[in-house]
Amino acid sequence: MSIILKQTLLLLTIFFRCKNQAKIYSRVTNFDLARYQGKWYEIARFKNPFQNKYLKNVTAEYQLLDNGMIKVLNQCERKNGKIYTSEGRGRIQDQKDSSKLEVSFFHIFGWRPVWGDYWILYVDPEHTLSVVGDRKSQYGWVLSRNSVLTQSQLKKVKLILDKNDYDSEELLITFHDTYLKKKEASI
Repeated sequence: MSIILKQTLLLLTIFFRCKNQAKIYSRVTNFDLARYQGKWYEIARFKNPFQNKYLKNVTAEYQLLDNGMIKVLNQCERKNGKIYTSEGRGRIQDQKDSSKLEVSFFHIFGWRPVWGDYWILYVDPEHTLSVVGDRKSQYGWVLSRNSVLTQSQLKKVKLILDKNDYDSEELLITFHDTYLKKKEASI
């Protein structure tokens, strides 16, 4: 076999091996789904087509159901001042890694044909700060039990996002009335 053909085959093999490998993401070892339940404030997110009309006061609430599924209740305030609510379901995607979840907000007569990654990339030990993403580093959210983050929390979020191949400079900040009131009060 010619040297050029051998080198071409070697390069193709390396290319396809690298292309087919899953991205390495931060594996969360301290994730506790029961503690993750409750209300979270969306602090920031990456632009996505399904949240175009979410203006401010965005929250997500998670509740474990008896059947093992997770009830997901998202709320936001739109430009017209009305509250929009979207209910979905979540489930553990990988039984070996409970931080790999998937969610669905679309159903037909109870059947949910479309599920999206909801991977917990980071959660602090107290379960008060969370960074969520997907396998392609395309979608992502920063969630907190409070509507405001400290500087050290912001630094931590940036490190987690950078480590998981996100461009943290492209985060869209979510505004909350409680944040605006706190900021006004501190001026």
